[in-house]
Amino acid sequence: LEFSPPKPDHQIQSTFVYRHMQTAEYYWSLSAAAFHDLRNAEMFMRNAEGKVCWIDDNTGPLWNFSSQKAIDWYVDEIGGELTREANINAVFFDEADWLYCGPVWNNCSLKTSDDQYHKAIAMMRRLALKLNAAGIWPIYSSFNGFSDTRYRACPFPFEENYKALADV
Repeated sequence: LEFSPPKPDHQIQSTFVYRHMQTAEYYWSLSAAAFHDLRNAEMFMRNAEGKVCWIDDNTGPLWNFSSQKAIDWYVDEIGGELTREANINAVFFDEADWLYCGPVWNNCSLKTSDDQYHKAIAMMRRLALKLNAAGIWPIYSSFNGFSDTRYRACPFPFEENYKALADV
């Protein structure tokens, strides 16, 4: 059921694709190649013993957004790939704050740093600006919210995400 008549300046539908925000999912060749490039070691989270942190379902290592290199790579490479994708209008980024606010299922069982949390928000803003310039809407899913969450306590309120992303 259509609620508004189609017009040339009014898009009725959108085609979106999926990406995971916190995990360099292994079945995407771009993320897998980044992980296998030894020059990118700092781009992935590690525990105190230096072991790479992987999500428990074994789909890939966790991005280290406290690394500027990881941020630049994600925006330039993942964002760049998306802007070159034909006929998409949106990207659903799953679990954008899962590593900080959700139940953490990984082999490291580590607490992420405040720096990682803040830099991930800055990265999402930068990514949104890049995608918006190409006519693509980023959709960031969240475990956090405007009130109490049933998951572990988030280090910061959701309003920080909202303020950083409100105008993009």
